[in-house]
Amino acid sequence: MKVIKFYLQYWLVRLLYLIFIMLVLCGSYCYTVQSFSVGNHVFTNPFFHLHDNLPFWVNYIEYFILVFVISTVLIILLTQYYSFRKRRKERMRDKFVKRYYKNIVTELFRENEEDASEEKEWKYKNEIMAKNDFYKELVIKTFVQVHNQTIGRIRQKTESMMKELAFEKLIGSYLYSPFYKHKKIALDTISEFKIKGHEKYLLKLIKQKRNKLLHTDALMTLIRLNVHENLNVLAETDVDISMWDINMIVRNIEKDNEARIPYDELINSANEGMQLLGIILIRIHDRTEFKQNVRGKTESKNPEIRDEAILTFSTFAENKDDFDLLLNKYPECSDSTKKYIVERMSDNPYEEQVTNFFEWVVLNEPIPNKLIAIMNLLTLDISKVAELKKSEDEAIRMACEQVLDFNN
Repeated sequence: MKVIKFYLQYWLVRLLYLIFIMLVLCGSYCYTVQSFSVGNHVFTNPFFHLHDNLPFWVNYIEYFILVFVISTVLIILLTQYYSFRKRRKERMRDKFVKRYYKNIVTELFRENEEDASEEKEWKYKNEIMAKNDFYKELVIKTFVQVHNQTIGRIRQKTESMMKELAFEKLIGSYLYSPFYKHKKIALDTISEFKIKGHEKYLLKLIKQKRNKLLHTDALMTLIRLNVHENLNVLAETDVDISMWDINMIVRNIEKDNEARIPYDELINSANEGMQLLGIILIRIHDRTEFKQNVRGKTESKNPEIRDEAILTFSTFAENKDDFDLLLNKYPECSDSTKKYIVERMSDNPYEEQVTNFFEWVVLNEPIPNKLIAIMNLLTLDISKVAELKKSEDEAIRMACEQVLDFNN
């Protein structure tokens, strides 16, 4: 029933806007004619004689000026009314919140768990207050925050209290509500307490492109419910996964210490966003067994996938063939990946190749990369640094002096 109520509220506002527009359009016609009929009733326009001899377009200007004046007066009156109503509701809400904190928070952090009388009193008060939707929202939001920020007994107690309060139906109603505010509360709660049963609808929300915030919230919620299973599901879809979504997914996986990740399915997915996620997770979790899969992705036509694959492959580089590939791919990389390759090149066992590469970097790359290369050349071939210090390029001389000063 609550879902029906939410949709009635949602469409009623839009219906009122439509009625207002229709009235304005009908009024524009009635204002320019001498009389008009509605059914068997004929109405005379009392303003017709005032603009009878005026040009046609002037009549419409007069009419819309009249509409503007009336609308302005109505807006002023309604603003005063709603301001008074808002202040009154805020005063009542403040009193209510005080009662809420005394009731729920006291119970949540109560130390004496054996006191049956206190628990009975809390349940009685809760039954009275739980009839109010505002109270329920406060309780849900508080439980989500406490559960997210605590561990141990308090965290377990929020879970047991959520079950006692039986808010599952309300959360379901909020999830299916047309209002983003309600959906956000539901998604945060489902995600935090891992309430299952809404996976199909979450996938439907993810596929919607109208609301990017809702898309990301639903995506995070679905993945937190079951990382392995739902990443597999997403790998088989064409859902648009942005870099922002990928960063949020990685953050939540790390937060939950999730170990069961379908790396193979992700990196071989037809969905390029999921490929990118798989490559990033392989690098973060140091899954060297997928080194050859990552190497294959360094040839991808997608520049983001290619760059991420080169970055990941550079962390696994260990032999001449690996470092040869990195040198060949170096010109295609982003600035951050180039910098990481320069840092990793110091692990290349072939000194001549490394020395030549670092010298080239000093001569051709930006200052941050020059500094890394010069620091490595100090240990490989200090005579090269002495030569570079005499360069005619002022940036190279300054970089050499900066590194030498730092090492003195």
